[in-house]
Amino acid sequence: MDITGILNLILKKWWLVLGVPALAAGLTFAVVRSQPKTYKSTAQLSTGFTMENTLALKDEKMDLRGIGIKFDNLIQTMKSERVISMVSYNLELSDLKSTYPFRPDPEGEYPEKEQMVKVLDEHISAMEMLDPTEPEENLIFERIKTKNYHPWMLIGNLSVKRVKNTDFISVQYSSENPDLSAFVVNQVCEQIIKYVELFNQDRSSESLSFFYDLIQEKKKNLDEKIAQLNTFKSTNSVVDYEIQSESIVSQISGYEINRQEELKNIQRLTLSINKLNNDLLELRQESTSNPNNAKIVELRKKINDLNQLYIEGGSTDTQLYQTIQNLRERLRIEMTSLASQSPNKPSVNISDLQYQKEQQELELSIAESNLSSLNRSINNLKANLSAFSNKESLIAALEEEVENAKKEHLQALSKYNEKKSESLASGAGIKQILEGVPASTPESSKTFLLVILAGVASMGLTCFAIVLLEFTDLRIKNIKQFEKYTKLRPLGSVNAIKMANIDLKKIFTSDNQDEELLVFKQSLRKIRFEIEQSPNTKTLLVTSTKQGEGKSFLILCLAYSLSLIKKRILIIDTNFKNNSLTELLLAPASMDKLLEANNTMSARLLPAGDAGMGPDDDFVKNIINRTGHENIDVIGSSVGTSSPSEIFSGRDFRNMLDIVSMNYDYVFMEGPSLNKYPDTKELLAYVDKVIPVFSADSVIKQVDSESIEFLKTLNGQFLGAILNNVETKLMVTK
Repeated sequence: MDITGILNLILKKWWLVLGVPALAAGLTFAVVRSQPKTYKSTAQLSTGFTMENTLALKDEKMDLRGIGIKFDNLIQTMKSERVISMVSYNLELSDLKSTYPFRPDPEGEYPEKEQMVKVLDEHISAMEMLDPTEPEENLIFERIKTKNYHPWMLIGNLSVKRVKNTDFISVQYSSENPDLSAFVVNQVCEQIIKYVELFNQDRSSESLSFFYDLIQEKKKNLDEKIAQLNTFKSTNSVVDYEIQSESIVSQISGYEINRQEELKNIQRLTLSINKLNNDLLELRQESTSNPNNAKIVELRKKINDLNQLYIEGGSTDTQLYQTIQNLRERLRIEMTSLASQSPNKPSVNISDLQYQKEQQELELSIAESNLSSLNRSINNLKANLSAFSNKESLIAALEEEVENAKKEHLQALSKYNEKKSESLASGAGIKQILEGVPASTPESSKTFLLVILAGVASMGLTCFAIVLLEFTDLRIKNIKQFEKYTKLRPLGSVNAIKMANIDLKKIFTSDNQDEELLVFKQSLRKIRFEIEQSPNTKTLLVTSTKQGEGKSFLILCLAYSLSLIKKRILIIDTNFKNNSLTELLLAPASMDKLLEANNTMSARLLPAGDAGMGPDDDFVKNIINRTGHENIDVIGSSVGTSSPSEIFSGRDFRNMLDIVSMNYDYVFMEGPSLNKYPDTKELLAYVDKVIPVFSADSVIKQVDSESIEFLKTLNGQFLGAILNNVETKLMVTK
């Protein structure tokens, strides 16, 4: 549907388009005028969420999304049951204490007034809700509801919202009392500030307690790590690893130098002893015959034995050392004596050489002992240094644990100090900057604006409803929609007429100027013309897809219209399921007699009223009956459950029909609905053309679609469809 069609549709319903808005505007005006006057009071809070000059605990950038969430959370808290309940308690408390309450108690004073005040004071101070299960508190609770101070009643007239792009929150309340409105907005501000302070204190206390315990835990862990490190150092004699390791390396270096010197000394003494041994060998060979040599040899043996004992004893026995020195002195005397006995011999004798040898052997033994001692010391120091390296890794691990414990302790301490600072600053940002005051004048009722809005809105809804109903109305209202939905060739359309008892003679003969009747006559004449123009059309079967489409009525109207142009019409009621034609025309059920006559009676079947009927005119009168209209006769039938094929079985109904219709121009037959019965399909063999009837009040359904598809297969037998009961205004074009 285009714009023009929509406008035309709305204009056709002009009375509805104007009537509904007028009614809505009138009702709105009456309701608004009957409402009591209201007074609004406004207060404002500063939140501090967007203020840059507030105490900065962290170096943070402004987070617009986070700020928006804070505002939403605060507004929801202000409208929460707990906060609004405190407001309602304060309202009731004010009424109990005041000589002029905001809303007087309809039941008068309560004897428990003082106790109520006490209970309310306690709950307001602690910000606790009343318990309706307690009889004493339930009395206050019911009193609050009676005076419309209940939270859900207050919240209906309360507005809490952020002032756009600012740090402020606006609180507005409307009531019948200006003082009440001011009291409510101020109480909302007061209670939210109190609630935020309590909430922050509780949360800060919990947070501080948590971080204080965390500090103690980290401090204990740090002390344990330090104690482990000190114990390890003390147990392993580690004071300072770097100093001790440097000292050990230095000692090893010194011992290595001494070791090299001892090796050189041992090498020197070894060479010297070897030379002395050679010299002694030569001298002994020369003095083998000398008797003093035995004594000298004995002394030497003693010296060597004692010298061996001295070395094995660690060269520390001074007494033994002195004995060795005495023996060496005696050996020297003996050697001198031996030398004096041989003055011609060289000055160096065996005794001297032996003495030198012994001295050097002693030095060699001492040097070797020193070398062994140096090697042990070096090895011990190297072992200590290796063990100390292992200790170093353990000490490093322990020191790292100590450092980590120190960091964790410092972090916990920092968090504690931060939360402590936050607790000192919490709640300081929310302040009431604008106090609510009683309004001097009531709020505008905006009667004119509301009336206009009601009228415009209702007009829009009405137009929308009209268009929506039109689009959702699936009825085939006019011939164009019929062609669109069915794709069948239309024979014509007939408008609906509102007459209790239709008199066709009066309709067609009078000069009635009623538009509805004029359209009806012209519609029938158009269909009559189409029938006359159709070749080889004498026997017509009128049917429909469903019952109640108006087949019987249209057959009568078309028969009468044709009779006006001197056409002889025979109506045969072949609707064996609903013989409405027989009932309308008050005809007897003579179909059975016709079938009984069969072909043997064909010579006797002459049209009723024909001159010279012959001897069997009484029998003919019992079969073909006149109607109240000239040139229209009828053969009635009775209702049954058999189909036409079953009724006509064994009879040449085609031949009977030819004989009966011999003196008629048109024969109209009626078939039951296609959706429900097969009768129409069985009657097709006896007719020339088929005319289906559809009602404009009907909706094409799936079962109708199947019948329509069948009609499309009739080809030459299908004359055209008639759309019945069309609204007259849809058929008139101006």
